[in-house]
Amino acid sequence: MSEVGTREQELRDFIVEPVRNDEYRVDLANYFQLIASLDAVGDTDTALDAFLEKQERENYGEWYLATYGVMQALVIQQDAVSRIAITLNLPYTPDAKLTEIRRLRNDAVGHPTARGAEPGSSFTAIARISLSQDGFYMLRTRRSPFENQTEQIDLPDLIRSQQSLLAASLSQILIQLRERG
Repeated sequence: MSEVGTREQELRDFIVEPVRNDEYRVDLANYFQLIASLDAVGDTDTALDAFLEKQERENYGEWYLATYGVMQALVIQQDAVSRIAITLNLPYTPDAKLTEIRRLRNDAVGHPTARGAEPGSSFTAIARISLSQDGFYMLRTRRSPFENQTEQIDLPDLIRSQQSLLAASLSQILIQLRERG
């Protein structure tokens, strides 16, 4: 379990503590959205840890599935932390690095065939031969002016950066809840 998983569990323990549980359950839909968001943080933490632990894949299909899954898990986890703050009526502004991770996900696996206004001002592809535990190379073509670029995407670094930032965000949320009483 990463630090994100540890912070998620601390926050969950605080919220479901019998003394506070009734306070959070006043609006049941909101409460279950909060629990679903905590679940999403924990579930994606488990998925990201699993990616970091498994060094080998048998074929390109498994590498693509793992890569697409990591990129999607990163965004799900970001959305879940944001939703936790919103549900608890707490301020939250994602760090610029999180915004960059979201952009990379959208470029690489979210909407790779057309970014920007139609017919797409840029488009990307993952260089199949580059897929590895360390990440991949993303090939980007810009339409006007025409330009090809290659960007190295370091998946373990993205995961570690996000884990650090979101662990800090979850800690801050817990601090604010404790201050609120």
